[in-house]
Amino acid sequence: MILRRILLLAALLQPSLLLAAETVVVAPSGQVRAGERFAVAVYFNNVSDAAETVPIPRALRARLRGAGLSAEVMLTLVADGAPPTDTLLPGAFRKTAYAGTVPAGASGTVTLELIEVAANSAMFAVLAPAAVAAAPEPAASAPAADPPTAPDSVGDDFNPTAVLARFDVYEPMYFAVGARTNTNAKFQLSFRYRMLWDLNLAYTQTSLWDLRSASKPFYDSAYKPRLFWYRDDLGYRGGGLSRLGLEVGVGHESNGKDGMDSRSINIAYLTPRLTFGDPDGYHLLVAPRVLGYLEKTDNPDIDDYRGYVDLTMKFGKRDGLLLGAELRRGSQGYSAQLDLSYPLRPLSGDRFGGYLQLQYFNGYGESLLDYNRKLPSQVRLGYMLVR
Repeated sequence: MILRRILLLAALLQPSLLLAAETVVVAPSGQVRAGERFAVAVYFNNVSDAAETVPIPRALRARLRGAGLSAEVMLTLVADGAPPTDTLLPGAFRKTAYAGTVPAGASGTVTLELIEVAANSAMFAVLAPAAVAAAPEPAASAPAADPPTAPDSVGDDFNPTAVLARFDVYEPMYFAVGARTNTNAKFQLSFRYRMLWDLNLAYTQTSLWDLRSASKPFYDSAYKPRLFWYRDDLGYRGGGLSRLGLEVGVGHESNGKDGMDSRSINIAYLTPRLTFGDPDGYHLLVAPRVLGYLEKTDNPDIDDYRGYVDLTMKFGKRDGLLLGAELRRGSQGYSAQLDLSYPLRPLSGDRFGGYLQLQYFNGYGESLLDYNRKLPSQVRLGYMLVR
């Protein structure tokens, strides 16, 4: 019943959810250099239970985002003699090739987002322009470059590249080490998979690792699968707001233990994501998560310590210093985690990616096992892969 209500809400919020076709963008497979042409594969999929006529656009507006980069590019359909529309059988797809030009100043990892078509984001690396050198006279004219791969035939059963394109990061990923009573580490892994339209399945694991004890045991871990509808930009602007996103879903969290150490909750939640300022420059993200507890038998008083609203905030620059905060407040307790991060590329001369991280935690329940215990505050230094 809860899931049915969430899906209904998602449909009301986003009319395009009712369309039968969806679009998947696959990043370029070869090297991409600044100032040069690149090609992406775009899959138009019929996910309905009936045949659908799908229009194939001649051009697609897209945006490239990266370190210090936010530029619009036009992707044009690579001529393959195919009609501008295609009738797809249920479960079939049409693979097409589109080409565009990378801005001359682009470098490093960039993200490609379609502007007018709902699709996934594609991430790829852009290399510096190739050095120009005098070449010897060829003995014969070089053969023409191979044309882009022709579209797959309608009805192919499985396309692993398109499946992998549906994966994306979800929450921050990092590995940090500190000392409280014992030397310990905290790490988090998080991914999401776009199942259908804007419906996502995500998995996050957060673990505390005791590095000082003889067997180096894991003190506690939280396993958090979620099913949710998510749109990062609903198109609303005004009052200083540069982007409004929304996430609505259900989630489970447990620590995998049994007996007296068992902890678990099931929740339903709604998270608006409000961005103020320049998303590619200095900006403030405010994301309150309003939640309800569907089940908390193992820890019936957990709402007294976690409350009913989590607040995530981030302030800083996309390619610079960024301060993140995760705050909770209940009638009996509170928790605050601060993460200050800075990209390693400027510090390492572009030899390393990721971010240098300084983490501070204070309050109750850093682990699910200790949801009702307040331990001494904790400072950790770490490496952050995604922030």
